[in-house]
Amino acid sequence: MPMNPRRGLMYALLALAEAGWLAPALLNRAGGAVADRGGWFLLLLALIGAAMLLGWVADTYRLPFEVSRSVGLGLAALGLLALLHATLYPDRPFWQPGWLAALVRALFTPSPQRVAAGWVTAAVAYIWWRGLSVGYFPPTPNVPAFTLRVGAAVFLLTLALGKFQPEGTPSLAFLLLFVCCGLLAAVLSHTQPVAERHGEEAVGSMRARLLTGGAVVLAILLGAMALASVFSMPALERVFGLLGAALGLLLRPLAAILIQLLIWLNPLLEGIVNYFHSIAVDSGVFAPTPPPTVTPA
Repeated sequence: MPMNPRRGLMYALLALAEAGWLAPALLNRAGGAVADRGGWFLLLLALIGAAMLLGWVADTYRLPFEVSRSVGLGLAALGLLALLHATLYPDRPFWQPGWLAALVRALFTPSPQRVAAGWVTAAVAYIWWRGLSVGYFPPTPNVPAFTLRVGAAVFLLTLALGKFQPEGTPSLAFLLLFVCCGLLAAVLSHTQPVAERHGEEAVGSMRARLLTGGAVVLAILLGAMALASVFSMPALERVFGLLGAALGLLLRPLAAILIQLLIWLNPLLEGIVNYFHSIAVDSGVFAPTPPPTVTPA
């Protein structure tokens, strides 16, 4: 079965939308180590694109999961090393193992490199999980909706923590990339299954659907610009500051309840441990060794 370029377009839009929200989250963790941010972003986009391409191939040719998983794990391992190098040690050559030795040393000591390596590893795992899962669950309407929900949550969180500056040109480009590509993928995912079953006469041609999706995206962007003109940036900062304070107020009683539960459950856990310990001692597993007998001379 030949690869359907129209389904491939949805995979490409999903890849761009994922890159749109993932890039600022990772760059925030990378700090100032990344000097060439354009090259870093292209590497991240290539990693996401490879994952989505594998999902597209698995979706088209119905590859066995063992095959796509083996290929995916190999590519993910190579992508993880490349992204770790570009994020943490971009000033050292990739083919020399010195940066890898420094990374291994940093993993066993409390350091910013260990935190950033954890975030990059989690991001790569997410990318390849998404690529393989979309391959076996094609881009139906719930798949772009998941991308939009995750990306919106990350953008709101970084904005609330003061780590994302919407007035900056790169930040605004990331946000526009996420919104435009995510919404276009959502529009196509609602119409493509109908077009495949009943023909394009039922929903219109791909060009008409793209134009419709573009009109929807443009309307949303114009509405967002109108809201931004009504609410100034200090007002938005106050709103997100209040949201952060409310979240902190909610987390404190939850933490207190969790600590109290652990205090109440501690005797029960100790009793369970003592019970199994007594069983092990009675059965002779942990029976004490008797002292050696000394015969009198």
